[in-house]
Amino acid sequence: MNYSRDTKRRVKIRCPINPWPIAKYAALTLLGVLLFRAGSVKAFADRGYQAIGGEAFALFIPVFYWMFSRVIRDFMEDMKKKRMEGKKMIKCKNPCPLGKFDGCCRCCPEYDKCSEACTGDSNGCKDAIFDEESGLVAFQNTQLATLNAIASLTAHKKAIEEQEKTMKAALLDAMEQYGITKFESDVLNLTYVAPTVSHGIDTAKLKKKYPEAAADCAKDSPKAGYVKITLKGGGSDT
Repeated sequence: MNYSRDTKRRVKIRCPINPWPIAKYAALTLLGVLLFRAGSVKAFADRGYQAIGGEAFALFIPVFYWMFSRVIRDFMEDMKKKRMEGKKMIKCKNPCPLGKFDGCCRCCPEYDKCSEACTGDSNGCKDAIFDEESGLVAFQNTQLATLNAIASLTAHKKAIEEQEKTMKAALLDAMEQYGITKFESDVLNLTYVAPTVSHGIDTAKLKKKYPEAAADCAKDSPKAGYVKITLKGGGSDT
């Protein structure tokens, strides 16, 4: 047969879809809905009125599962990277007994077949000397799971604190509106604290007007070191 025109073959590309994650998250979502409904019924029986409380967190079961599975996966990857640590140059306070390598034994290309090789872990070794580059790499590799976990917890903490602030403001307005100074229940107790004026000392003004008195009353207090965390999306936690 003769064809006057070139024929084009249509190739159908199929992308394989793994049904397991879809089924897993669908089951977790269904479980969350069932738990939420059961919790709502129980809460209504206890409270005597319709409201949404802690049972709403059941709807976030798929999110919590994803978050914790991500942390666990990163932790496992962190463990693998720790076993591979030593690829970057790490110096050592102790010289090589064979005089073949200037650095950590685990960085030596002949480490696996050396009879004098050190068996210690470079991450916890007191004789290891990290420069800025190798120290940053070692820190990231060993603390990856902790970094991811604390970033997630800090973000959730900020969101919860904002929600708590909003709810407390609503309770304050309601207690002032209805003239309630104290409320007790099986879950929590509320006490209304009226606005007050606090009295303090303007230290900047004191140092400026009476520098000698400020110096005489100054007190040095030791302050422990800490890590200040700043999320990339904004917000910080000290």
